[in-house]
Amino acid sequence: MEIIHDNEMSSDLYNIDYSLEKFKDVFCKNLCEHNECSIIPIHISILKHYNYLLGYEYGDRILKKVIEKIKYRIEENGNMYRFGGSTLLVILNESCKQKIIGIVETIIKDFNEPIKIKDKELKVFLNIGIVHYPEDSKEVHTIFKYIEIVLDGVKKKYKNTYRFLNHKMVQKHIKKCQYEKEILNAINNGEFKIYYQSIVDISNKSICSFEALLRWNHPKDGIIMPLDFIDILESSGIIIDVGKFIFKEVCNEIKNIKKLAKRDISVSINVSECQLLDDTFLEFIDETLDKTEVEAKNINLEIIERSMLESTEKTLNVLKELKSRGFGVIIDDFGTKYSALNYLCNFPISGFKIDKFFIEKIPNSYKEAIVLKNIIQLAKELGIDVVAEGVERVEQLEFLQSVNCNKIQGFIFSKPFPCEELYKEKFDLGGIFVPLPLN
Repeated sequence: MEIIHDNEMSSDLYNIDYSLEKFKDVFCKNLCEHNECSIIPIHISILKHYNYLLGYEYGDRILKKVIEKIKYRIEENGNMYRFGGSTLLVILNESCKQKIIGIVETIIKDFNEPIKIKDKELKVFLNIGIVHYPEDSKEVHTIFKYIEIVLDGVKKKYKNTYRFLNHKMVQKHIKKCQYEKEILNAINNGEFKIYYQSIVDISNKSICSFEALLRWNHPKDGIIMPLDFIDILESSGIIIDVGKFIFKEVCNEIKNIKKLAKRDISVSINVSECQLLDDTFLEFIDETLDKTEVEAKNINLEIIERSMLESTEKTLNVLKELKSRGFGVIIDDFGTKYSALNYLCNFPISGFKIDKFFIEKIPNSYKEAIVLKNIIQLAKELGIDVVAEGVERVEQLEFLQSVNCNKIQGFIFSKPFPCEELYKEKFDLGGIFVPLPLN
């Protein structure tokens, strides 16, 4: 591990990754001089995107600028180290919690405005975790386990924020470790289930499609939501097998429903970047469509916005191939991460879903309402589909209706339900429809 000094600003230094194990030596030496300190992991959450979009020269310059600004704020109170491709670790020799908060909040404030790199103004997002020695633990080994836990937590955030380690994080990590052991057998044991949620077109008051949602029916804990296990699936590689399971199940449901209801329906399926990178992915979906006699037009593939930002040339080519085959390609969670309007023009997409965290701000936030109105209008002019998800209140629905966003997904109409609900006797794309609260 190397301390970053003022005269060590070569791009080579910033492209070196260091291990947490090496950082332990530095930390232990620091404890010889200071009895109390905080370890602060800082994740530059958009750096990978800029490396891909603009090139590594820009990424290096961004990293240098971030380091310079943070060094200025920690002054003589600590040292900074490089850890991983887009993560810094700061040892801050400060015992007062309010002073630590003050320093961290000042660092975040420094990046509220874009930074200028060459001819471009670029927005940088930092996610910061804080572990305190000896308050959180007196054991060095435990402290470093906590650093991993809080770092894992902050990496899941996509805006400038900070979090202290807390008991809830630790308990969640323990539960995650338990699930990692048990999830390997979940497929073979038939524990994964597909739920569906209606997507409603309020212009004609009908269900226009559904989204397939994965649930884990855990033998002890009951129904577990994807948020608690999707990372395990992706990190273990099991997501590829689970993704195939979901795709097969959905295709079979579409085939059966078309026979029973004599309706042409479409279903959205979430797809991870891991699946897109799998060499067998395209071949698998072709074979499944052929066996089930389902057409590509009946399936929309949803890609989360972060995956689009971090996409490689290979994933983009796969998305283009999918779109050319007739699949809908949808950006999920649009509006809360690093949204850029160039997605609408430069990526092979059919539409996007406005994230519920954005929807929650309307109609009370004037700025968000104006932005949302113009994005919807632009998408319509470009022939791109728009769905607002997470709609729960009448005032949200009325606002969306006023800006001509007609496709709605949310509890106001339908909670996710097991596939058996699709086979109710009255099913006709209206049998599970909740009456609309519209005039």
